[in-house]
Amino acid sequence: MSQTYRAIINGNQISWLDQAPEGDEALEVYVTLTKLPAQPVTPESSQRMAATLAQLAQLNPFGDIADPVNWQRDQRQERVLPQRDG
Repeated sequence: MSQTYRAIINGNQISWLDQAPEGDEALEVYVTLTKLPAQPVTPESSQRMAATLAQLAQLNPFGDIADPVNWQRDQRQERVLPQRDG
């Protein structure tokens, strides 16, 4: 079944713009690139971005991480990767 999802590809990373595909399993996909025209930066879009970043700063999403080095080490533990043994 073919479905279309909007995303941005930056190197080998995909960032979903709208709804992302459901599920956590690995998916084999074909990617068709259609370069869209760049959106111009306007004073309004800059103000919206600044307001969004200010809201994010207020959330303090990493405030409960006492030791960032240990947190990162825990996040990067060796784990079994899809399509690989061991």
